[in-house]
Amino acid sequence: MKNNRKATEINLTEKQEQHLRKLAQGTHSQLHYKQRAEYLLLANEGYNNSDIARECDCHRKTVRKWRNRWEQAEAELKIIEKEQPHKLKSFIQTVLDDEYRPGAPQRFKPEQIAEIIKLACQSPESLGLPFTHWSNSLLAKEAINRGIVDTISARHVGRILDEVDLKPHRTQSWLNPKFEDPEQFKAEVKEVCDIYAKATELESNGTHVICTDEMTGIQAIERCHPNLPGKPGYIERYEQEYTRKEEDFVNHIKDVVETDPEGNFIFIMDQLNTHKSESLVNYIIEECELEIDEQTLGKKGNSGILKSMETRKNFLSDPAHNIRIVYTPKHSSWLNQMELWFSILKRHLLNKRASFKSVEELEERIKEYIEYYNKNLAKPFLWTYTGKILKK
Repeated sequence: MKNNRKATEINLTEKQEQHLRKLAQGTHSQLHYKQRAEYLLLANEGYNNSDIARECDCHRKTVRKWRNRWEQAEAELKIIEKEQPHKLKSFIQTVLDDEYRPGAPQRFKPEQIAEIIKLACQSPESLGLPFTHWSNSLLAKEAINRGIVDTISARHVGRILDEVDLKPHRTQSWLNPKFEDPEQFKAEVKEVCDIYAKATELESNGTHVICTDEMTGIQAIERCHPNLPGKPGYIERYEQEYTRKEEDFVNHIKDVVETDPEGNFIFIMDQLNTHKSESLVNYIIEECELEIDEQTLGKKGNSGILKSMETRKNFLSDPAHNIRIVYTPKHSSWLNQMELWFSILKRHLLNKRASFKSVEELEERIKEYIEYYNKNLAKPFLWTYTGKILKK
């Protein structure tokens, strides 16, 4: 006999739908979360259980189970979304967990949860433990060892940390730039960003804006043995074993300028010593046909334009020159868009899998990649930095 029972109606709020969509589409979401979130999203769009089962390649009873589960938790979901919205994400995951029971009493006292959070905020090494950072399983084990709880799963620890947005397993580097003059820093950042904003207009008027930098640490490494490709149960494996010059940089600038000898150039670069060299000053004087007498030019370390890196920098950044250098502030080389492209090159070619027999092969592979990138991948970078100084 045909079952005419009507499927449980699902009406998600905007926030509930947002969280479920992130679970369904997230690249790091666990598979069971992705599947169950997808059932509910389709149900919210009005699909019946049979249609969802066909769409998701599962049994109709499975879809019904999770629709019913959501309905059982709906009252609690509304209360949490209204009174504790920061806990909505973790509670949705709890609803989608196998062990969820609506209205089940809380397993741990507030003081126990507080102790687990306190533990997560301390360095394991400061507690005499032989590891550098916490994982959920290590926190669970240590909470039991210290008598905070009798038993707790790594997953439950993860939910506790999610509720307070605490991620002890993650790390991020931080550099506090030493701004001797904050106003000067802002002015230098503005100058770089203004040039980016006007780059198209400048190009139409015959001025090329070029971001340039050296990429350090490139080595032609040939592995002792070929890489072993990935296969079920194994990730790809690779064999473990395996100076900057002032003249080189000036030659690079010359090569770029020779692409349009009659054009004007603005080079964006950081403040490395080689970017403020005597050789670069002499090249600019010659190429721009500037009339500079010996006294004005002076002597390196003694007098005139060549006296110091600061005096050479002031000369090289003169906007009156046909070839001008605009320097990014110190500790802010990330303002140079060339750094963005270097990161792409590292990910795609100069990574752990790479193997090169010679410098010549390395050079050829980089040229091949540049040609491929320009043909298939090149697109404008979306520049979003507003110039605001980051604070802790």
